Amino acid sequence: PFPDDDRVAAKNDDSVAAIWDVAACKRLFVFHHKLPVNRIALFAGGDLMVTLLHAGEMFVWRTATGAAMSLRPSTAHGFVYNFVTFPQADLLATVSESGVALLDPESLEPRRFFGGKVVEVAGTSKGGGVLAMCFRGKATVWSLAS
Repeated sequence: PFPDDDRVAAKNDDSVAAIWDVAACKRLFVFHHKLPVNRIALFAGGDLMVTLLHAGEMFVWRTATGAAMSLRPSTAHGFVYNFVTFPQADLLATVSESGVALLDPESLEPRRFFGGKVVEVAGTSKGGGVLAMCFRGKATVWSLAS
């Protein structure tokens, strides 16, 4: 949901993500993709929505207008299969075959990269770090500040 709880972002099993007006139970914006949408998340207080396709491509959308802002091809640092948002640090972390990339949420340009075989990524409880679960059970925490 958005901070005001009046809208919600949702995806279906095909190539569509949407912003819904909860009270009116109607779609405000529909975001069409060429491939199925794997994951969505709101960012920047609900002003931006990130979509990740099954093919590893990412889009950033303005939720007030429905306009696509940027696209990050899956070849940037390997096939992207997951992401997590860090609103307090204004970052988006992507998980790929080659590691974790910290991206600017609007441009999707990389700010930092942590190499390694990563299975899953999450934010630390106080928001200051990236917790990466690596192969063979190893966990690594990287600071967002440094």
